[in-house]
Amino acid sequence: MAYNRGRPDLLFEAILLGVLALNPSFISAQPSTPQTTNDDGQRSHEPGGGQICTTSKAGSDDQSEEKSKDQEPPPAYKLLRYEEDYSYLKDPSYHTDFWDPIKYIPLWDRDDWYLSTGGFLRERYEFYRNQDAGAVPPDARNNGYLLARYLLHGDLHLGSNFRFFGQFVTGLEDNRIGGPRPDIDRDAFDVHQAFADFVIPLAGEKDALTARIGRQEFEYGSGRLIDVRDGVNLRLS
Repeated sequence: MAYNRGRPDLLFEAILLGVLALNPSFISAQPSTPQTTNDDGQRSHEPGGGQICTTSKAGSDDQSEEKSKDQEPPPAYKLLRYEEDYSYLKDPSYHTDFWDPIKYIPLWDRDDWYLSTGGFLRERYEFYRNQDAGAVPPDARNNGYLLARYLLHGDLHLGSNFRFFGQFVTGLEDNRIGGPRPDIDRDAFDVHQAFADFVIPLAGEKDALTARIGRQEFEYGSGRLIDVRDGVNLRLS
């Protein structure tokens, strides 16, 4: 017995044709493409139908400049602390570091009159086993001790023509067999640096002569000949 499937198929096709006839957009529906006008008056198509947000070039430049200013890290501390310059902190927008309030202390409501302070602390433990290849007494062949260095400085600027820099030092040694080594381990308190700068302007706009009087640290080149001797507990000046 054969089964006739033609009648249901004809009925489905008739229904489908009726739906397509009533709604032709069911076959093809293309999304509309918005048109935008650029600065030259020409129209351009933007796919996706989204809105376009435009900002002025000047505004974007200002935002990028502020972003770079916020992300710029503070300058690193230098080996010779008197070479550091914190005059840029007169602009409050550059205050990004925890220590900035003591790096620039304005005086008498003048931007070029300010005091900058700072310090340094180094704790160091040294241990020697079979010291000096056994040439020392037996009780000193295994020698362990603690070294501490404390530095405190102030940098005073009174305008662009006068400056005073001063630094105090304390060096301590504890528990070394044989006691502190002379000139490099211990100094209870001393004036490490103290000098004054007098800047004399010359004929050129940026030319000047600086006369420095006092005591200071020196480091030339790689430090092979003249150095601050940073390795030991007491530095040279």
